[in-house]
Amino acid sequence: MPQRNTSNNYTGPSVRSMTSTHTLAREVIARHDDECPIFDDESILDLRRFAQYPAQARDILRERGMLDSEGEELGAGAKAHGSLTGLIFATWGTEASVLTEGELADLRAWFEGGGGRTDAETATGA
Repeated sequence: MPQRNTSNNYTGPSVRSMTSTHTLAREVIARHDDECPIFDDESILDLRRFAQYPAQARDILRERGMLDSEGEELGAGAKAHGSLTGLIFATWGTEASVLTEGELADLRAWFEGGGGRTDAETATGA
């Protein structure tokens, strides 16, 4: 089996497709151990934190320098950084939400069941 995070050649569906069909969570879970997963380890850690504590979305955006400025389009800070996780956090709880509550519940269950381990966690058995 190929090693996770060893390629930059992503072969999955487009972000637009996953967000419009609300299959993003399913694809994140299915492709996590791929050579080129949807999210790198830093993003997975942020997503895990968000799945556990959605109310911390703005805190995560602030910590990552992706908080929208007054008057900016929703998710502008995340888009400027090219961050899909940032867009998830910025749109959460709005009509434009990238994830549904069901998708968030799926991610939460996956993380709670031991899914979404980073390379470092896998290497150390954490």
